[in-house]
Amino acid sequence: MSRKFALQPVMVALALSMLGCGMDALPEDKADYAGFWTGSTINLQIAPDASVDYARSTIDSSTSVNGKIVRFEGDDFVVYAVLNLSFDVSDPPHDEEGVMHMTVNGEDLSR
Repeated sequence: MSRKFALQPVMVALALSMLGCGMDALPEDKADYAGFWTGSTINLQIAPDASVDYARSTIDSSTSVNGKIVRFEGDDFVVYAVLNLSFDVSDPPHDEEGVMHMTVNGEDLSR
């Protein structure tokens, strides 16, 4: 048996174990994070079940990530999407004249 085929069961088991990674729901004190947030280059959707859809597009590149929040570190959150990705929240969700704002990775987002 070649190595390629011997590693397949291990890779499948690893992939299946990753499916359950992440929170089942946002913590009560982070419920304001839920919603569809938009900025000039970022679209970020955070669901109450802690799933995240993130897309950032610039003239030079685009990035997208889909995964689950595995933990909060202060106001920042870490998403598991094959790798752990950290999102820097320098200004958590807050109301500005009836519009919710949050600053993620240096960009002001609103919902």
